[in-house]
Amino acid sequence: MIIIKKFIVHNFILFTFFFSFELNGPTFHPLYVPKVSENAILIDQKVQVNDDFFWKFLPLYHYTSRGDWGLGYFFPTDAYKASSGKEFHRIDKIELTRYTLYEETLLEKVETDFRDFYKAGGDEPLLLLLDGNAQIDSVVRLDLGLYNHWLYLQKGEFVYRFYGNVDEDVWQRFMDALTIKGFLEIDGTKVWEDIHQLSVDYEERGTVKKCFELNLLDRDKYDDTKEYLSTFSISATDALPTYETEEEMLAYFQEKYPKMNGYQVYPTDFSLIYEENDQFFDDVFRCIDVENCRYGYYSKDQKTYEVVCESELDSYSKISTVRRNAGYDYEEVFYWKKYENESISYGNFVEENYYLEKDIGVGRSFVFYAERDKSKEAESEWGEEIFRIEVSEKGADEPFQIIYESSTERMPFTFEDFNADGYRDLCVSYYYGANGGTASHYMWSPSTGQFIRASEELDYYGSYSIDPDTRRLYMHYHGSVISGTETTFQWSNEVDYKMIKRFVHDDIWAEEEDEEDGIEISITQYSEGKEQVLTQYFYTFEEYEARAKYLWGSYYADFVWEKEVKNPATGENYILRYAQDFKYDENGEKIPDSLEDALFIYGEDTQIINCLENESKAVYKQILWQDQNGDGEKELLIEYEDNTRITYTWEQLLEENETP
Repeated sequence: MIIIKKFIVHNFILFTFFFSFELNGPTFHPLYVPKVSENAILIDQKVQVNDDFFWKFLPLYHYTSRGDWGLGYFFPTDAYKASSGKEFHRIDKIELTRYTLYEETLLEKVETDFRDFYKAGGDEPLLLLLDGNAQIDSVVRLDLGLYNHWLYLQKGEFVYRFYGNVDEDVWQRFMDALTIKGFLEIDGTKVWEDIHQLSVDYEERGTVKKCFELNLLDRDKYDDTKEYLSTFSISATDALPTYETEEEMLAYFQEKYPKMNGYQVYPTDFSLIYEENDQFFDDVFRCIDVENCRYGYYSKDQKTYEVVCESELDSYSKISTVRRNAGYDYEEVFYWKKYENESISYGNFVEENYYLEKDIGVGRSFVFYAERDKSKEAESEWGEEIFRIEVSEKGADEPFQIIYESSTERMPFTFEDFNADGYRDLCVSYYYGANGGTASHYMWSPSTGQFIRASEELDYYGSYSIDPDTRRLYMHYHGSVISGTETTFQWSNEVDYKMIKRFVHDDIWAEEEDEEDGIEISITQYSEGKEQVLTQYFYTFEEYEARAKYLWGSYYADFVWEKEVKNPATGENYILRYAQDFKYDENGEKIPDSLEDALFIYGEDTQIINCLENESKAVYKQILWQDQNGDGEKELLIEYEDNTRITYTWEQLLEENETP
């Protein structure tokens, strides 16, 4: 007797059977070995539900060995073997057999296999019987014990039987990779797609437990397309007019859509902009944004199509899906944008000219127009492009400043308050790659009415950040995963700055057997024209890991007190340095009335020995190193504005923390 139990299966169907279903019935396509691998079978299936809507199994490769008696064997993929840590064994295989049903039913075939393989005294078997739909007539899953598993798929007279003499983990891995993708086509262009994890629903009726519906074709998803189409349409329309420039086409759409606030143009291949091509804009996808509606225009088979999406939430994704499936690139070659404050920006990546109306803050707004200056190309050292940047008042006939800058980047112009003075400054990126880049910074000077070029010292960086409260610029350059250089600059006045701290960390690899690998650390601060080395020491990787928090903390700390002291017990000299700062929340905001003390202890060789941290509610008032108790031993006393105090003895100063 076969016992039918309640069972739920997720991620269900994606196998090596190939049916091409149309409304007039199925056609069988035999299995084949694709060219990509002599030992792989491509799993793919497409089912047409009506003229527009399809479900398609995602392509998937299972490594297989062709068998003489059947269709082959499936084995765990390399990715599974790597993740599971299991070695490959011949027993980890799943046999695939195809045969034809004549007079017997699928269930009778399953019962025959059950009787042949079931052993007396074995575990109770589990049979999962499922009715299919337009794609699969029936599905049966049969499990006997821990190592015998079957899966039967029936379509018409054909049955595919998968048998695995494998453990449950391997079998479940085989089952879990099964997904399908649904997509909607209109006039041959995909306008909607969705990856669907298949599942099995079950129901209980009295004492009989059933598992009868395998929902391969998710009707809910299909019904969702009705709502999708309620705000979305695609239809043939009149051909667009032709113009010599894309700017003229932009003007045409601005007249057609008076409330237009966005315009983007996408080519079939963005790399074509680097070739001489007068007809570049003849085959492009154009997007138009009009308040809560988005339009798209493209050509296919000598027809022009109009796409309309009236959905405010997902209009971008819907139009993008059509654009992508119609064969157009994801990178735009022309854009125009109108912002809420009525300012405008546009860029033409083919002609390489850009227009930006920018509010730089404190009531100042300028127009920046940049175009490629071909007359100066001979001056470029690495083949970079040279731009002529005109800066003018909005509505002015002539610019008040002209800047020449080179760049290898597409759209290299950005604005940020680089010197933290309240005005946004012009940044022209020259290059940025895996290890950093360079950029030229032009800072607005109210006193001169010009954008002043920052020193080239600030051009080269891996990354940087700006603290608007302290007007500090933190620049980072990385040489490897561990090594790099950190530099802190302090801004003053309009464009003046000075370096106040530098942190160099270089990985050192031992050349001799008696040497150790590690990191050479050097932290230096600069004040009033003087250079002071805080620490310069070689740490092994283990020592660095234990003290990394201290080292980085000492770099960012603003020390307000320091003193060289001698331990009377050992005669060794130490340097004590104290800093106090506000605590910050997860968003980087200061927490009011929450301060944190940090007392760093350095050895005579500048090695960081320890760091003592303490939370306080008030600002420190004074720090004293003196004999508090009259016993001849000096201690460190910190007094706060709220009259609280804390004392550190020598024992406490040198006591190592368990978790630095």
